[in-house]
Amino acid sequence: MVDDSPPRTRDDHDSTEEALRDRIAALEASLAEANARLNEDDTRWQALQQSQLSLEALLDNLPGMAYRCLNDPQWTMRLVSSGCAALTGYAPDDLIRNRTVAYADLIHPEDRQAVWEMTQRSITAGQPFTYVYRILARDGQEKWVWEQGRLVTLPDDHQMIEGFITDITAQRNFEQALRESEIRYRTLFETMTQGVVFQNQDGIITQANPAAQTILGLTQDQILGRTSIDPRWHTIHEDGSPYPGEGHPAMVALRTGQEVRNAVMGVFNPLCESYRWIIVDAIPLARPGEDRPFQVYTLFRDITAQRLAETALRESQAHLQAMFDNAASGHRPARRGGALPAGQRTLAGHVRLQLSGGTHLAECHPPGRC
Repeated sequence: MVDDSPPRTRDDHDSTEEALRDRIAALEASLAEANARLNEDDTRWQALQQSQLSLEALLDNLPGMAYRCLNDPQWTMRLVSSGCAALTGYAPDDLIRNRTVAYADLIHPEDRQAVWEMTQRSITAGQPFTYVYRILARDGQEKWVWEQGRLVTLPDDHQMIEGFITDITAQRNFEQALRESEIRYRTLFETMTQGVVFQNQDGIITQANPAAQTILGLTQDQILGRTSIDPRWHTIHEDGSPYPGEGHPAMVALRTGQEVRNAVMGVFNPLCESYRWIIVDAIPLARPGEDRPFQVYTLFRDITAQRLAETALRESQAHLQAMFDNAASGHRPARRGGALPAGQRTLAGHVRLQLSGGTHLAECHPPGRC
């Protein structure tokens, strides 16, 4: 066979080599791009794995159980974190697909229907749900749990519930103990015979028990909001001199941060229109780390009857002494029966007090006589 094609020139050879080099360069570029994509995908895959590991570590360290379950009456679990064991006593595999027990069976029988109904209402409204209920752990222990979750749509268009459940038994027990303590405190506060008054750091009265209202002759509304420096108290010392509000035990305790004990004062009772004698203790309260008290509580008891008895005893002793002195000197008492002259007698139920530079007779009836 005779080749009648024109002979190839050097230019034709060079052109073929250049085309070949271009093709090789294009292949190398494509290979490099493919390797870059592979490296990028590998980086993404490693990042995805790391993210998954981090998420698993986070879920495993949460103080409770993260879950994904079906919206069915058994709450069939498809994904459960390792916190399940501490919460329920069951391993995650025991709950997944109800292999050993369904989560619904762990819910306290008295709460089971309510949990179902509340969840369905939230799902229907397209809202997340949050509620508190009881479960029975594997060992029979009753626990209070707090749950929050919502219905989610997965990439494959399946809908499931995702949420978190944690044990709040200790918190509930603390709250119950706090409520019981509050009831005991309130009962004691309202029934004790001593007066109790709470004042804030500015000296304003914020609480007063019934005994305080009786002793002071004021209603709750009349007491609350007053301060120790209110002139309407008309307080006096034992010698009858004015007892300024700045010197009241509560104000001293607030100012110094120290307790004030066994202070005696007379306070005017407007209901009886008389003075009551009280003995007062003031105790300041400060928060941890703070020096200045944020409030003070004052306890006081009515000693009016005691002071009247002491006065009567002194008068009786003076009367007997006068009789003895008169008998010894040969004089007879001014009246038959040993009674002192009218000018020496003190009217029953009255005590002479020095007030505002003048002498006033103030009634001091025993408690309950008003």
